[in-house]
Amino acid sequence: MLVDKIYRNRGNITFCKKRGIRLSGPALGRPSKNAFLDKKQDYRDICKRVEVERKFSSPN
Repeated sequence: MLVDKIYRNRGNITFCKKRGIRLSGPALGRPSKNAFLDKKQDYRDICKRVEVERKFSSPN
């Protein structure tokens, strides 16, 4: 699920984790050892978010 960083709080993260939903963005707490893979996934998520937000801002 692509969400703004403002919605990434403990309550929402646990809600989505219980239901098997992956939230985009970094996890709370200490960074993991495989941060490179996480950054690649974050970049893909950001690209998708930009595409979605572009659709909302276009007049057609």
